[in-house]
Amino acid sequence: MKVVGISGSPRKGGNTECLMRECLDEFTTHGWTVLEFYLSGKAVKPCIGCETCVESGVCAISDDDMTELFNALAGCDAVIIGSPVYYRNVTAQLKAVFDRSFSSYQRGEFLAGKPGGAMTVGRGQGAGRPLY
Repeated sequence: MKVVGISGSPRKGGNTECLMRECLDEFTTHGWTVLEFYLSGKAVKPCIGCETCVESGVCAISDDDMTELFNALAGCDAVIIGSPVYYRNVTAQLKAVFDRSFSSYQRGEFLAGKPGGAMTVGRGQGAGRPLY
């Protein structure tokens, strides 16, 4: 069995990466193959909205680290995604991964039936009140 862990933090060695490693260690303990994808050390370009993937099922952008992630996700059995909370959302780096994943959606059942998990890391105050 293979799990892919995606840390959306742009900060190398930050809290999200530490928690992701702890989470993935549990999979290793149970004999899973673990693939770690830390966006702090990767380059993922944003989607350009060209819709090439609608026809081909393949993203037109191929000169960044997203190709590595596409390959890892295609061969995995489960996915864990983690992100710090920036302005009550995921990071821009993780949003780029989500947007670029639209091309994999065009291929049909790319992640269908594969369990996934998510973790967030945040601090602050306001308990969901508007920022303004």
